[in-house]
Amino acid sequence: MTAKSYADVFIPAKLIENGNPSYNETSQTTRIEWWADVSFVVDQAGLPQDIEFINISAKAINRAAVEAYIKKLVYIPATYNAKPVFSNKTFFFQYDISFYGSANDGVSTGFRKNYNVADKLVVSDKFEDASKALVILENKYAKNLSEQALTSWLKSVYFYKISAWKEYGDEVEKAFLLKKYLPKELMIKVVLNSIDIRVFKKQYSSALIAATELKQLKGISNPEEAYQIYHQQILADLEQHTKLEKTYILRKDLSHYILFNRADVSLTVNTGTISHLELRCSKRQTILQVGNEVSFSLSEDGSKCALIVKGIEGTEFAIREQGNILVK
Repeated sequence: MTAKSYADVFIPAKLIENGNPSYNETSQTTRIEWWADVSFVVDQAGLPQDIEFINISAKAINRAAVEAYIKKLVYIPATYNAKPVFSNKTFFFQYDISFYGSANDGVSTGFRKNYNVADKLVVSDKFEDASKALVILENKYAKNLSEQALTSWLKSVYFYKISAWKEYGDEVEKAFLLKKYLPKELMIKVVLNSIDIRVFKKQYSSALIAATELKQLKGISNPEEAYQIYHQQILADLEQHTKLEKTYILRKDLSHYILFNRADVSLTVNTGTISHLELRCSKRQTILQVGNEVSFSLSEDGSKCALIVKGIEGTEFAIREQGNILVK
């Protein structure tokens, strides 16, 4: 007789209760909405803890509201070999407001008018005037999430045309987070741009995550085939780069959330101070010893791990990767 093996059975955490309202009703006249991209750990009791902000809207007014929202989520904890384990989760928080049951959707007349002005200036390569128009559009008229998504899209086009690649990448990522608020044709372009910029930055694991969005997009003739094409191209590019290196600069009150492509990782602090290093994986949470030189190796499930890096604003550090490929 042979006994059935239960070794290496992992079941991810599953959300079972969300005690938050779907909309935030308000009697105020403001239409301003905002968002935050966060990471947290689901503990062995199924409760969120250790909330870290990865990115946040410039219009965000209340981080405590995000933390309060996350703490009202209840999960069945992840299990590994039938035992509860700590598990990494990310969450895209959207502060949507409604006015007595009426959703704050669509774009205003003022936004549409100023968007069209900025768009014409960008298309006609009148970059100085376009820059000014985009500042006005973002600061004065981009209030709800639909308007913010369209603004990030247009800013990404502008930065692409002037070859400002960091700013271009930042706006592409914002538009990607807000893609559901975009028209269908722009949503497709944003997903494709996100894949391309992540491959350009050698962020292959993140590029594969973006590529999976192709399976869900309407307007693509064969979504599965499109995904497979990009999937193969991303992995082929990774195969050609046996050593990867990227420099990061810590932003104020935000943590870096870094996904891995290869198994052997080293971190070097170039300037400034790192105060916290932590691996958050699908079935574990590990606090790493902080130092100016930190190295570690990941097992085969390392593609499901992210490195949380916190420290003083402006701190510059480099991540180097080599060894076995983690992503598939």
